[in-house]
Amino acid sequence: MKAPHFPSLFAVLRHHAAERPHAPALRARGEDGLDYATLEARVEVMARNLALRHGVTIGHRVAYLGLSRVDQIVLLFALARLGALLAPLNHRLAQAEWRTILADCAPSLLVHDGDWRPAANDLAQGAHLACAALDSLVAPPDSPAPWPQQPSDAAVAVAPALLVYTSGTTGRPRGAVHTQAHLLANMAIAAGALGITPDDRIATMLPLFHVGGLCIQTLPALY
Repeated sequence: MKAPHFPSLFAVLRHHAAERPHAPALRARGEDGLDYATLEARVEVMARNLALRHGVTIGHRVAYLGLSRVDQIVLLFALARLGALLAPLNHRLAQAEWRTILADCAPSLLVHDGDWRPAANDLAQGAHLACAALDSLVAPPDSPAPWPQQPSDAAVAVAPALLVYTSGTTGRPRGAVHTQAHLLANMAIAAGALGITPDDRIATMLPLFHVGGLCIQTLPALY
């Protein structure tokens, strides 16, 4: 079966939420799973909170420090919805290494999960960054507020969506930029090469700060 053409990352979720809303999309060990309709709605809430509470818009960079979470995938898609970029930090690094990466990518916001709150607060304070808990971004707003003007699919397709840093074994880590179009092409190619079907369940074993866990396993499965 030939997969449809998707003009943006969020369009993938929009399509599946319309075509098979109750099909399982993501599940983490020990947590309830999300179907595609719930995942799309969760991305919408997070994107709205990022835009209205933190001023995130097209071209902005947002760093993430934490373990692999379902909501880390939600964060990627929410930022893509706004035309912004996710820079996941390797949680195995030292504070000095995180500071080097943050100085290089110059994010406007640092998002963290609960396990990494103290480290994230120290980093944000030292880098004069705004800081937000991942859980706070999926909480529905107290009162509905109008969306700011959203960029078109055509605009966000060429916008950087993911910034993954190399290990830096021969020098300082270097950031590899992936646009939404790059990720979509990789998702389609990987899904085809691996023969993934809508009935398959893919177990992601690699961390989501790694292109293996994110771009080779999880995103092709969602595609």
